[in-house]
Amino acid sequence: MSISQGMKPLIGINADYRAATQASPAFSFLAAGYYDAVARAGGVPVIIPPIEEVADVRQVLDAVAGVVLVGGLDLDPRRDGYMLHPAVKRMAGRREEFDRMLPAEIYRRRLPVLGIGAGMQLLNVVAGGTLHLHLPEDRPDAIAHLDPLDRRHRHAINVEPGSMLERVYGEMPAYVTSCHHQAVDDVAPGFRVTAACPDGVIEAIESVTPDWLAVGVQFHPESAAATEIDRRLFDEFVAAAAEGRSMSDRWREFLDAVSEMRHRQREYFRTRRPDVLQSSKAAEKRVDDLCAALRCGQQLLFDDPAGSRRK
Repeated sequence: MSISQGMKPLIGINADYRAATQASPAFSFLAAGYYDAVARAGGVPVIIPPIEEVADVRQVLDAVAGVVLVGGLDLDPRRDGYMLHPAVKRMAGRREEFDRMLPAEIYRRRLPVLGIGAGMQLLNVVAGGTLHLHLPEDRPDAIAHLDPLDRRHRHAINVEPGSMLERVYGEMPAYVTSCHHQAVDDVAPGFRVTAACPDGVIEAIESVTPDWLAVGVQFHPESAAATEIDRRLFDEFVAAAAEGRSMSDRWREFLDAVSEMRHRQREYFRTRRPDVLQSSKAAEKRVDDLCAALRCGQQLLFDDPAGSRRK
């Protein structure tokens, strides 16, 4: 897919966070590979720090065409009802609090999302799935998915047909970066596995909801070890997010034009033909009701399409 000429889509990226210590203040940070990959794909990266107010998060999401959920340390399994495994290296509490709020809002409005590494795991957990907390114990038959001495470690994946992963990698087995000790166990409702390692460990999931682009990959297409084929994931995602935003914007422009036309018509009859205005109030109300219904449909379709489906 490619982005047509015009305004580039804004793509949000959640930032990592490190709490204050005696030696340094608290700060947010982000590996450059994420925003460089978005920019190369034709998007404008918008870094989202771990803000605390949900209203602020919603305002940010109103402005972006899609969101990339980045990798990082582990989610705290106790928040999902599991014991804390000794191998779990928990992300900072402030980041986890924000990271769980952000995809919940993305899910609610069906905003395009690409989860990478821990971002894929987060997407799966928030949507109702579970994780393997430590592959060497949960899947002792699995190959090595983490090599502490080799950050460029790669292994093969098999890609499912009819998926975004197939559009990127084709039908033949691909080789991707691997640096994780956790993985998706039970896939969340509404998602399907679209890539797996030959040992059966899940490496990618995608939404099965027709109007929602949601992809998670366990590997890292933004890393220095990624290939040009890996980076095509960002090309596909940014282009698809831009297309969705364009449709939403055109719909809003149409409804705004209808509202403006109705306003001018009312002003004309109010100042020049009050008799006609009085006799046409019932017809005007029907038009106004239709516009309100169209705007409601717009909100359900583009801003919160999950609302009507989950009730």
